[in-house]
Amino acid sequence: MKFFLSNNLKNNSHIKLMLPFFILFIGLFLVGDFLYSINNSGLTPVSITNYYRGNEEKLLEPRGIVLILEEVHIRSFLFGFLLLSLASLILQTNISPGSKRVLIIISFISGLMDSLGGILIAYLHPGFSYLKILSFLTLYISSTIMI
Repeated sequence: MKFFLSNNLKNNSHIKLMLPFFILFIGLFLVGDFLYSINNSGLTPVSITNYYRGNEEKLLEPRGIVLILEEVHIRSFLFGFLLLSLASLILQTNISPGSKRVLIIISFISGLMDSLGGILIAYLHPGFSYLKILSFLTLYISSTIMI
């Protein structure tokens, strides 16, 4: 991580070698996770609510707290690290400081809301499925912009 925080990335041949591979892995992760998430829970409020709260008519059981916490645990770590890495790289670009700040804040907040969305849907109210969809899409769009 200290290499990403260096002010001299442009003259570092090792970083120039690693960065395209790192960006490729991030892209593969985002595409794979996006498709995996859509396949599991869908992208409609009803399908997401059914995924977390179950549906007797469709014989879907509600997700237990252990499975939801496992999802939160994994997504929080992976997206936290991904966003930290991308934010460190975006700080090295020539875009305005205000744009950097907004992009970083939006990315981290949407990642947090996406990670916590399942708990909110399962244990508070199914209406949080709209927040889950919005945060999910915002997370992927902001991550893609940072790439």
